[in-house]
Amino acid sequence: MISKSQLLVTWAGLLISAWPLDMVVESFVQRLPPKSLLRATDTVVHGLIGGFSYLMACIICPDLVLHIFRCLPFLRFGSGTNKHEALDTLFSFCVAFMISCCVDLDHIIMDVMQIKRMPFQRGWFHLSLFPLGLTIIFYLSALPFHSQYCVISATLSILCILSHHIRDGVHHGLDFYPFGTTPVLPYWLYIILTLTLPISSSYLSSSLIRQLKPSLDSLTQSSMHMV
Repeated sequence: MISKSQLLVTWAGLLISAWPLDMVVESFVQRLPPKSLLRATDTVVHGLIGGFSYLMACIICPDLVLHIFRCLPFLRFGSGTNKHEALDTLFSFCVAFMISCCVDLDHIIMDVMQIKRMPFQRGWFHLSLFPLGLTIIFYLSALPFHSQYCVISATLSILCILSHHIRDGVHHGLDFYPFGTTPVLPYWLYIILTLTLPISSSYLSSSLIRQLKPSLDSLTQSSMHMV
């Protein structure tokens, strides 16, 4: 059952990050020299938007929550069980935060390697065609491959990578190289997309996961019988 209070607090965090915090950081960053480390505050805002967006999706569709202790057996640590939902929630937020921030790594790489930026290309990770195509492939692959992780990966791609591109699109448009770049996005459209993408993507994910549940349950039962 969806917790309305949690959903409201998370939505408020997303709204604050996407609007007033964005405007404050934007005016602050514009006064800084090009190589200033304080420009990383802009990347932090990207991370907060991605983190709150995915957290909001997890509240609406709990099956999207990333369980940290399921990863630990692969690292030969832990039993794979976790009774602390708060830890999973924090882990989900942190993963989404890091993915959103990592999109800006191409700027750092290009600056360190002194690669000249093409007029049509802001950076490799800022090209929107690849993550958009990847998202569609993941969604289409979820049912044939009976994979909940495809749904999770698609949702992370939308809410962490494409939301990063949408925020940058206010200044540069969306870069669909080699097909071209969209016009600069109106600020109101950026706000609406940022606030509605977590809702639409989570309901799409819920629909797909509901269809996956019977096959996932049968696979679990068959594996238990084999053991």
